[in-house]
Amino acid sequence: MPRVLLTRRIPSSVLTTLQTQHTVDLYAGDGAIPRGELLRRVADKDAVICVLTDKIDSEVLDAAPALKVVANIAVGYENIDVAAARDRGVIVTNTPDVLTEAVAEFTWGLILGIARRIAEGDRLTRAGGWKGWALDFMLGTELRGKQLGIVGAGRIGRAVAAKAPVFGMHVVFAKHEMSIDELLVTSDVISLHAPSTPETRHTRSTSTRTNLSFSRRCSSTSTCCLRRTSAARRAKRVRRWRSLQFETSSRSSAGPILSLPFRDAEIRAGRDGDAAPRQGD
Repeated sequence: MPRVLLTRRIPSSVLTTLQTQHTVDLYAGDGAIPRGELLRRVADKDAVICVLTDKIDSEVLDAAPALKVVANIAVGYENIDVAAARDRGVIVTNTPDVLTEAVAEFTWGLILGIARRIAEGDRLTRAGGWKGWALDFMLGTELRGKQLGIVGAGRIGRAVAAKAPVFGMHVVFAKHEMSIDELLVTSDVISLHAPSTPETRHTRSTSTRTNLSFSRRCSSTSTCCLRRTSAARRAKRVRRWRSLQFETSSRSSAGPILSLPFRDAEIRAGRDGDAAPRQGD
């Protein structure tokens, strides 16, 4: 039977099916397979099933002369040297649509959490900050009638847009229906779904006034931080700054953003839906 290296544990039902047709060498350790271990165990394999944390480059391909297939359990494949694989006649596969709906649903979870201040309210309550009901307490913002600006019209961006009518939101796409400058100025919610490419990395508005200042609510489920650090730092001075959410595959892409002084409800009184900053912010 074909010999397969599996670099991560997978659901038992899938593993059982795989084992009925192949001789499976499973790395059962916690975390990513060590580089030396990968090079040693791939040597006699016909195929390798890997994940984004496994770098499959010329060194790995040369260590496995019988290798025919590299199957990546991921939408992206930046961890694989595709050109090197092609030169050696190795087929590379990925799972392009497996997480589209999941990411779109998480995006709406972020949008609702920001607009309705769900995470803020949870932290406030757990910190003992609940002092009683008030009309303007943790008021949040209604989404119906608002504009959702989406940067990135790929599978995930379109999946997010498809759910917008349920919340009564109007959707516009950057570049397709308006410029990024106009989208930033007119949208109440901005959602970023651009891939990590040389063209999109550090994407920014050309207008000084709207240089990704995030004067509206913003969520990001893109694979990289598209903003320059300086733009993110300026964002904390914008009056209507609310929140910035990241789901990123790069450990360093968020950078100093994680240390920005986000104004949570337990710091403020939690009043005023626009979350006006304190004096000096």
